[in-house]
Order: sequence, then structure tokens, then C-alpha cells
Amino acid sequence: MSANLSIELINHYKGLIEKDQNAPERYKWKAIQYFQDHFDLEADNFYQNFTKAISLRDNLIYQLSYSFINRALQHFPEEGRHLFRGLYTEDVPLGQRLHQFNLACADLLKKVQDLYPDKTISHHQDERTISFYLAMRFPSKYFLYKNEYYKSFCAALEIKPKPAGQKYLHFIEITQTLLMEISKDQSLLTLNASFLEGDDYQGEQEKVLLQDILYRNYITNKKATSTMSYWLGGTKWAGKDMLHEFVQNGYWHSDKWWDNKKPTDDHLLRKIESVQVGDTFGLRSFERKSGIIKVLAVGKVHAIEKGEVYKLFIHWDENAFKFNGKKPTGPGSGNIWETITPIQRQEDIDLIFHDKKPLANKNQTAMMESQIPFINTIFHGPPGTGKTYRLTQLMEFFTNAPSEKSKAVFAMEQVEGLTWLEVITMVMIDLKEAKVLQIFEHPLMQIKVSISENKTPKNTIWYWLQYYTKEECPNVRFKKRASEQYFWKDEQKVWSVDIDFLKEAKPDFFQLLETYKNYQTDHQKEQRFEFVTFHQSYAYEEFIEGLKPVLDNQDQEASRLRYKITEGKFKKIAKRAKEEPEEKFALFIDEINRGNISKIFGELISLIEKDKRGNLKARLLYSNEEFTVPPNLYIIGTMNTADRSIALMDTALRRRFHFVEMMPEANHEKLNREIEGIHLGKLLKKINERIEYLYDRDHCIGHSFFIKVNTFHELCTCFSNKIIPLLQEYFYEDWEKVQLVLGDNVQWKKEDHLRFVIKQEKIKGRQLFGTTLDEYEDKELFFLNSQLMTGEIDKSAFTQVYEKPSV
Repeated sequence: MSANLSIELINHYKGLIEKDQNAPERYKWKAIQYFQDHFDLEADNFYQNFTKAISLRDNLIYQLSYSFINRALQHFPEEGRHLFRGLYTEDVPLGQRLHQFNLACADLLKKVQDLYPDKTISHHQDERTISFYLAMRFPSKYFLYKNEYYKSFCAALEIKPKPAGQKYLHFIEITQTLLMEISKDQSLLTLNASFLEGDDYQGEQEKVLLQDILYRNYITNKKATSTMSYWLGGTKWAGKDMLHEFVQNGYWHSDKWWDNKKPTDDHLLRKIESVQVGDTFGLRSFERKSGIIKVLAVGKVHAIEKGEVYKLFIHWDENAFKFNGKKPTGPGSGNIWETITPIQRQEDIDLIFHDKKPLANKNQTAMMESQIPFINTIFHGPPGTGKTYRLTQLMEFFTNAPSEKSKAVFAMEQVEGLTWLEVITMVMIDLKEAKVLQIFEHPLMQIKVSISENKTPKNTIWYWLQYYTKEECPNVRFKKRASEQYFWKDEQKVWSVDIDFLKEAKPDFFQLLETYKNYQTDHQKEQRFEFVTFHQSYAYEEFIEGLKPVLDNQDQEASRLRYKITEGKFKKIAKRAKEEPEEKFALFIDEINRGNISKIFGELISLIEKDKRGNLKARLLYSNEEFTVPPNLYIIGTMNTADRSIALMDTALRRRFHFVEMMPEANHEKLNREIEGIHLGKLLKKINERIEYLYDRDHCIGHSFFIKVNTFHELCTCFSNKIIPLLQEYFYEDWEKVQLVLGDNVQWKKEDHLRFVIKQEKIKGRQLFGTTLDEYEDKELFFLNSQLMTGEIDKSAFTQVYEKPSV
């Protein structure tokens, strides 16, 4: 690991704790010391001793993790004592102890489940939880670990994170250089000591500090790479208007909910923890009147304190503008009515805090420009939050005739609403005969690939072709076939399609294809943008410039291979922008975090910074030309925060881009409606609240999944084909968590026939094999409700996702 990165992290951390006096995170030092003072492995009542010792745990472990260990120790204290005795036996290698701890937890889980047959229980003793147990007991030897900053740290080091089960050991390995720099930095240790109180842990500080440094740099200090610095907070707690108290005392607090948190409170806490000293904070009225909001006070945050309540100390500005009008709407506007809400879009900040009214519709260019907050911008968020749609909107701004759509934009809008099978079918109608590679390279398919999270598109094409292949085809050995069959594969692996069948069965495809092929744009129009999708194999040669082999055929007898320098999309659009400095140009990069940034940008990564544009020059690798990035070229990207297949954003790129978060909007105007008594907005909100509690906010479900749903049958299809498969992927086929998200768990009291995911009885090994297989456990099976897939499920199955059944 680079010592420079370690020093950079430490120095940034010192600046942070000097501002806030270390108050928000000091509870960790208190929790450690309290554990040290009270824990006794040999206590007569080990259950009471352990639960008391970790009573200051706060949010250091998940509630579900604590719930299991609490039940286990309550009913089986001696087995629990043995469990922790093994974990705390220092003469056994750590990796072996972690493995044994998990095995012992699995055994305890079976016993706990027998005591609670009506509850769905998992032990949730993951690496974060085990690191908590170790750090509380031996704070001078072990770190507090969290997956979020582990992944961020790996990204900064440009290394790949390890799979689950290996992460904590890898974390210990890769932090050794940072640990060494902490131990050498006397000013850091002195500064930390000056903030510690009598009941804080006073022992060796390096391990505790290391965790706090990474946590502050990568989690609580996300503002270093975001534009989020304006907030609105509510003024009503338990029906009481707190405005006078807040203004008179110069603070805003989060109310007293630490001791009895609800699932949504962790989401609230994470947002409050994102507020930084220097942010602008406004108090809004709690009265909802036709979408009107009223800002009652505005000020700057000057200190933050965490205790029984979380307090933001604010200097209220009596002369500040106080907005009173219609609340902002549209992608990125956020939920103004939440307890605390970040105001992220520049137009919303201008409107609410600076009295800058939206521009008139006639000045469409300026309005579009306000949606691009910075010259280098990345829109990021979970799937289905409108990131690609935002790009299509911005493409219109970079077109000379913005009232008309380019064919690329038109095609993207058409493909966005189609399934993989529908796109494959349209492409086959167009090509008539093709191999899989030709289907993959078709323009419509390339659009589908670019806007999809699918990591194996060719395999997906191959699957759907075979699934809809005619039964009598001798060249496809695919047992499971659809009832509709219209593809054929010959001996040369060339696919064809039954055109006559499709003309009768699916005439809409022909009309869509015809509309796309015949779509004409005004020849006077000029697109001032390039669009590219990054992927793992994308390289400098495609993006900037490279060598392309060409065959010189002027003399047939003397034809020879030669190489030609070809320009990539970045170089092309940069040259155009330089030639027309009065116009604005854009390079749109979809899935920007999928690419190897160092390989793609090369030495030009420094040239995109705003203050270096037009000034700093570099010589290109192949042509040896001088190259600079003009100041009128916008670089606008998207990234999907739910993509687990790649490391986090390259550090060099993070520093040079401003991030605009796009989160699901349960209050979106197109979701404020009911379909046969099912309120789409409430449905989405409840699902996302549960996902945040069980996973994180980066894996929420986007509102676009529901925007085009207009019938009950379409809602059923959306759930069975999109929502549930996505949840299955999020939770690694942990169907019990999928049930929790959908309200299908036993505790929610849904009737069996109303559950989307149904659990079968365990498959008994003895029934299958005539004997018990010691190395295999009896297996539980889960399956989708068949009535959901046919659209025959009772409508209350959906309403009971967000409204608990009365029993």
C-alpha cells in the first residue's frame, strides 16, 4: 500500500476531528471501555453479563445480529460461553477461530429455531459482527470492520475485494501500512488523546483510530465527492411543534429514539451522519398542503453532537431567504417530507435557499443547462432511478434542434421498456438469419446491453434463443421450451426466425421495428455529443486513439497489411469542441465505473480537471499530437451503485467528478396512484425501507420499475419477472430475506396463499437416500406463488406488503 495514501487519509481525518471535536464517533471509545469494565467470560449468569457489556453497542452491529445472539445466550448460556471462549482463545489462528465460530453459530441456530417455530430466524453473525466481538475484547489487537469502507479502501488501493468469509482477514492484511503510519504520527495520537474523556478507552489507540479514519474518510465524509450540502429538517416530534425550541436554542435534534429504533431509523441516522459542519440547514413546516412547503428558518451548521439525541448546532440567519411555495418535483428532488432531506439538485438549491426562480419554458436551453451542475458529473444510484433517462434528456440539450429527438435517443427510449426476449425477437426479424455475435452487435441490442445491469449478455441471448426454439430442431439440446416456439438453429450455428408465425402472433414487433428503421431526423440537426458505454475490456485505443489494421488493396498482387491511427470518441468530441468554443459539447459515459479508468484515460486523466482545461497539454501516445481538453466539453457519466461485480470508482476519477445521487422516488407523481386498490408509491416505499434495513440504500428498487405499470396483470409481471429476481440477486438467494422485504415472513401474519414467496417443507435426506448424510443438512425449498405468475393472485397480497394484516 502507498504510504502517501495513508498520510492523505490521516491528514484529512485530523482536519475532520478538529472541526467536530470527535463527538459523533466518541461513543466507540466509550463502548469499548464499558465492555472492558463489565465483561466476564466466567460470570455466573453469562447471558446477563454479555448483554450488559455490549449495551453501548449502538449501531456497531446490526439489530438482526444482536437479536440472534441475545436469544441464543438467553436460552443456551453455556453453549454461548463456549462459543466466545473459542473466539477469544488467542493461541488458535484467527482464520480457524472465525470458521469455528460460524460453525458453532449454525449449531446454535438450529436450537433457537426449534424454540421459535413460527419465526424466520438466521444467525447473521457475519464478519462485521465478529469483528465487533473481537475489538470489544481486544481493542489493541483487532479492528472494527465494515464492508463499505473495506470496499472503498480496496478501490483506493486498486485491488479486488475478497469474497465473503475472507474479507476481515484481507482487511487486516491491507491496512498494515496505514497502521504503521498511525503509530508514527505523534500529532494524531496527541490530538486524539486530547478529546478522550475519563470513561473512554485509553489503551493502545492505533486499531481504534484506524477504523475511525477509514469510517470518516469513506462513509461519514462522502461529501468529499458529492454535492450534498443543503438540508431541510422537520419541526414536529410526536405531534409537538418544536420550531420555537430549535430557533431559540440554536440547534436541530433527531428526537429520542436511540433505545427503541425502528427499521426506518437506521436510514434516518445515516442521513443525519452525512451532515457536515458548514452545511446549510433549513427548518420546514410540517403541514402538507397541496405540495406546498414553507421554510421557517435557515442557518449554517457549526457543530455536531451525538448523545441521547443527535444534535446539529446551527447559527440561524435572520436575514436569510425563507422559501414558501410549491415543492420541487422530478428526478433527484428527494422526499421533502422526510424527517431530514438532502437538497441535491442545483435548481432546487437555487429555488429554496437563494430565491432564484426557475427559468421560463421559452428558455429551454438554460433550463436544461441547470440540470448539469458541473463540467464533470456522475449520476449515481440504484437500478431503475432514471439515470439513463436523465442522459437521454441531456442529449437533447446538446443537439442543435432540441425540440426533435435524434435517432439514438429515440432508439434508447424504445429499447428501455423492452425485455431481452423482445429485443432479440426484433433483431431477428430485422436480420432474418444471424449468429449470436451478429445479434449481439446489432444497434438495438447494443442499446439494450448498455442500459442493462446484465454482465453476460451473450449468454442471455443464447438462453432466450434456445428457450423459444422449435421442439423439432435437432441442433438445440435444451429440455425446457416455451409454449411459443419460433426460432431455429441450423448445423452452422446460424439462427433464423419464423416470420409468418410472428406476423400473426406478435405484429407489434414489426411496427416497432419499422418505426425505428424509418425514423428520420432533420438533416439540419447536429448532435454535439458522443455516447459510450464502459466495460471491463474497453481501452485507451478505443477511447482516445489507437492503431487499426487495414489492407492496402490498390495493387492486388502487392497488397499488404498496414496500420492506421484512428481517433476514439473522446478525441473526436474534444476536437469538435475546440473548433467551436462558443457551443457546448458533451461526452456521455454510461456505466463509467465498469471500465479500468487508468487503462482508458491514461495520462489524460489530469486534463479533465476544470482548472487544467485548455491550459495543460499532453502528447498522445500514437500520433504524438499535443492534446488538451477544452473548457466547453462536459463529461457526464452514470453508475449503478448496486453493481457488486466491480470494485468502487477509481480514486483518480472520484477526485475529478462531482456526484449527483439519484434515489428512488416513492412520491413520484406517476406513482401517486392506485391500481385496483394498490397504491404504487406506498408499495415501493415499504419495499425500500425494508431493503435499507436488511442491506443498504444503494440496493433499493427504483421508481421506474412501476412508472409504466398500468394494469394489475402488469404489476404481477413486474413482481415476478423483475422485482423478485432482483431481490433474489441482492440477497444471494437468501429467500428468508426476500420474504422479509415482501412481508411474506410468518411474523407479518399474511395468509399462505397471499405470499409471493412460499416455503416448502424441508427435503429430508433420509427420504431421498434412505439414510442420513452427515455432511448435508436437510434443505428448505422456496418457490414463487404460481398465482402471481398467472396474474390470479388476490390483490390484497400487494396491499399487505405495506399494510400489516389485521388478525
